Amino acid sequence: MTDPESAGPLAASTQDPSRVPPIDDWYRLLDGRVAVVTGGGAGIGGAISRLFGAHGALVEVVDSDPDVATLVVEDIEAAGGVARAHVVDVRSDAEVEDLRGEVLGEHGRIDVLVNNVGDHRPLVRFHDSSPESWSAMYAANLEHLFRVTRAFLQPMIDSGGGSIVNVHSVEGMRGFPGEPVYAAMKAGAAHFTSSLAVG
Repeated sequence: MTDPESAGPLAASTQDPSRVPPIDDWYRLLDGRVAVVTGGGAGIGGAISRLFGAHGALVEVVDSDPDVATLVVEDIEAAGGVARAHVVDVRSDAEVEDLRGEVLGEHGRIDVLVNNVGDHRPLVRFHDSSPESWSAMYAANLEHLFRVTRAFLQPMIDSGGGSIVNVHSVEGMRGFPGEPVYAAMKAGAAHFTSSLAVG
């Protein structure tokens, strides 16, 4: 028979209900945590930013569009949360370095990084594609993942740890004839995540 303790905290908590935090506490599990969300102003990223704010995180909303970033910050603050907007092109080393400086200057640490930026454009059929379109796809869907993760990884380690969430696509997990270069980048994002996690 498996020892509940050896199976991890979730298994242990199902054996001992007194170890499960009260459900009211679940809503504030991120209280005071510093969370950086790239592409955090719209779509999935906007929803992540708002949810993190609702759970008590100090949200650093990173987006290339100042209007959507500001709107999300206003929504979070209207709900009683704390957030700041940063207009950043994550394809730029200098802008990512500036972002790191701003976040660490304000908080001294980072607890959660969500790499959410991604784009299927330019959607080019492979037989019409070129090195230029491959480079654009790489920059938008994979290269920035390396850049932003590298920028914040060491500060996370120095402060005792943190969580990195990389958002990719189902197209990286199956055959996608519509844009195989895009699919390859998303597969790369998935494997980079797995490999970094066990590193």
